[in-house]
Amino acid sequence: MNTKTIGLNEADDLSKREESHFFDRKSFLIKGAKVQKVAVAFANADGGEFVIGIADEKEESDPSKRWKGASKIEDLNSHLQAVFEITPSLDLKYEILKCEGKPGYTLRVLIEKSSEVHKTSDGTVYQRHGAQSLPIKDPQKITQLSFAKGANSFEDQIVSVHPETVDLGAPRKTKKR
Repeated sequence: MNTKTIGLNEADDLSKREESHFFDRKSFLIKGAKVQKVAVAFANADGGEFVIGIADEKEESDPSKRWKGASKIEDLNSHLQAVFEITPSLDLKYEILKCEGKPGYTLRVLIEKSSEVHKTSDGTVYQRHGAQSLPIKDPQKITQLSFAKGANSFEDQIVSVHPETVDLGAPRKTKKR
C-alpha cells in the first residue's frame, strides 16, 4: 500500500479545494455504498479524484479543521473494499496520505475515465455532473452512455421485427443465359 506524507500546504489545499466535476472529498465516516456511488460516477464520466477523511463544507465550514482522517491505516480497508467490489472493475490508483500536524490518515483515490459502464453493488449506474453524482435509471440512457463510451455499438444490437414488416424492395430480375 502506497503511503505518502504530504506537507501542511498540500493538506490545506485538499481541504480548501472546491468540489467539482473532477474532485470530491468525503468524511471518513462515509459508508461503502456512497464510496461506490462517487467512484462509479467518476468512471462513467471523465474520471476524477476523491479523498476520504476530509470533511466537506456542510460538515465543517473551517477548511483548517476539515482533515479528520482514520486513526489507523487499517480503518480505511472497508473504503477500499467498496471500490474493489464495483463491476466491471475500475482503472484506479490510490494512496494513503499522512500530514504532520493533521489528525489521522486519509485515502486519495484517482479514477480513470472508463470505456465501460460501471455499476455499484446494488446495480445502480451513476455519472458525475458538476459536483454531483447522479443516478441514471432510464435503461435507454444507460444504453446511450454505453454507446458514447464505445462499449457497445448499434451493430451489436439485436432487432426484433416481424418478417412481414421487412421491405425487401422490388423483386430483382435475373439474367437469362
